[in-house]
Amino acid sequence: MATRRGKGDGGLTQRHDHPTCPPVVDGERPPHTCRGRWAGTIDTYEAGRRKRKFVYGRTRKEAQQKLERAKREKAAGTLVVTTTTVERWMTQWLKAKAEPPKALKPQTLRSYESKVRTYVVPHLGRHRLTSLDPRHIDAMYAAMRADGLAESTVRQTHAILKKALRDAVRKGVLAINPIDRADAPGTEKAKRPQLSAGQARMVLASTRDPRWWLALRYGMRQGECLGLRWCDVDLEGRRLRVQQTQQVDTAGRIIFGTPKSAKSARVLPLVPEVVDLLAEHAERTGAREPVVRCDGVTGVCEHGLVFTGAGGRPLQPKADWQAWRRLLADAATPPWAPLPEVALHSARQTAASLMEAGGIQDRVVMQALGQSQVQTTHGYQHADADLLLAAFASTGRPLALE
Repeated sequence: MATRRGKGDGGLTQRHDHPTCPPVVDGERPPHTCRGRWAGTIDTYEAGRRKRKFVYGRTRKEAQQKLERAKREKAAGTLVVTTTTVERWMTQWLKAKAEPPKALKPQTLRSYESKVRTYVVPHLGRHRLTSLDPRHIDAMYAAMRADGLAESTVRQTHAILKKALRDAVRKGVLAINPIDRADAPGTEKAKRPQLSAGQARMVLASTRDPRWWLALRYGMRQGECLGLRWCDVDLEGRRLRVQQTQQVDTAGRIIFGTPKSAKSARVLPLVPEVVDLLAEHAERTGAREPVVRCDGVTGVCEHGLVFTGAGGRPLQPKADWQAWRRLLADAATPPWAPLPEVALHSARQTAASLMEAGGIQDRVVMQALGQSQVQTTHGYQHADADLLLAAFASTGRPLALE
């Protein structure tokens, strides 16, 4: 029989669930020094139905403390009784995030699902939501770092989990958010390598494809370039409108939607070189520029996409990345060779730095990049050593000695 609770223990019993506990023989369990867990119970009512809350501890004292805390929560009306696991809650939460009226963009939802599936579920999924402890969360972060993951990945996972648990508290599924007592990830950000001004010049000199000029001169995002339509390009007026982006949904299908944010929908003036390149590209691909603009249209219009794959179909992001890598390899000409193997998104950072070096004010750079905050723009800008040398030489002229 289980050890009876002591007087005043408030529903505590010791369970015979330790490997050293002998099995029952002929209805009796042999005497032994029990090392099983202590369990406490407390009854509560939800929607008129009685529910039982269980708490466990390795010692009587630990179980007693948890039981007393449960009693205080019951008195305060914050006691939550649920068998929902973290995995089940995260699945429900992601499903809700895909539905109106505040559905996440497909690309964002895909990123959320990836991190939940890869990190949160393997480390925390089996825990009951109400039993999730800050130590469990800290252990997940430690394991991610031990696997060599960047602090930014830990920070992004932390942000997703925090949102999910915050919604659990708001919906009454959790009494308190355990992540508030976990150690938050560091705020340091690894600097993404980017091309120098000379290297960017070498890349642009090696290609007549306007795709890469839009990336390096204007810092357009990959999805913005691949979602660009001829109805968004005005060669005569020398301007380009960003009002559609290509995305990949959770099933891996290409879809088209509105830009990342309201600030991302913008009009960019086209320099003469880019106008000429787009005109050549239109002639080469047999595209036609429309006379009437397609305002407010989302999706591939009758005038088609500017950058396409085989048969005029939407260009796959992976094929676009591969073309970028080939471009860097083919542009490896002295004195800038070999060019670093930078990520495609680094072209956007290179553009930000080049705009800064060209004397463009930060707020204008922010608008050109389609960002909402100048602080974000600052994170994209990194001084180029050659440009710094030229700047110091220029500012040093008044100090030159005869």
